[in-house]
Amino acid sequence: MPDVVLKTREHFFSRPLVMTAADMEKEHPLAMFTKQLAIIVATAMTIPGGEGELNEKDIEVEFHEFGPFDVHQDDVEIMVFANRYEEREANIEVRRKIIEEAAQRWIEFQPESVAPNLREIKSLSVWTPLVLGGAYGKVSLWKTHRIHGHTTGAGEFRLECRLCRKYVVRETDMSLSEWNEEKARFLAAHYPYVEDIV
Repeated sequence: MPDVVLKTREHFFSRPLVMTAADMEKEHPLAMFTKQLAIIVATAMTIPGGEGELNEKDIEVEFHEFGPFDVHQDDVEIMVFANRYEEREANIEVRRKIIEEAAQRWIEFQPESVAPNLREIKSLSVWTPLVLGGAYGKVSLWKTHRIHGHTTGAGEFRLECRLCRKYVVRETDMSLSEWNEEKARFLAAHYPYVEDIV
């Protein structure tokens, strides 16, 4: 999954200081540009029908504002980190040029009323380093019940779900069979779950 790092000064994309209600409803120019970058990069770097096939939802764009001690040669720097495939490597300069020209066109064709400071941008660069393939995966956090067992300060054993915070306590006078029934009911109510019993 390609990552795009956009480096520039945010003020290039700033809105006019005086904004009407209509202006407020429009998207911030920087947000518009990063969304456009995702489309541009997906189009330029895709390998149709292969592992490297991309659409704009596969692209992540990260923005960094130049720091006070940074040394930069260009007003806008775009770095596209993408997996190395033979098909991509064979014409990487052509792909880089597509990104560069499309980004340039987008910036140059914005009306001055949308982002007047874009006129201050004098140079733009695109770097497309290809990296050896790695693995990518995604997990949604706090969606699965995590059952955690522990002994309380009062000496009672508590079975607790870290997601919904519900719990059941083994009373001191509870028999093992009663506890097993209570535990089974608790776990059934939290299915599916991951046990994290210590």
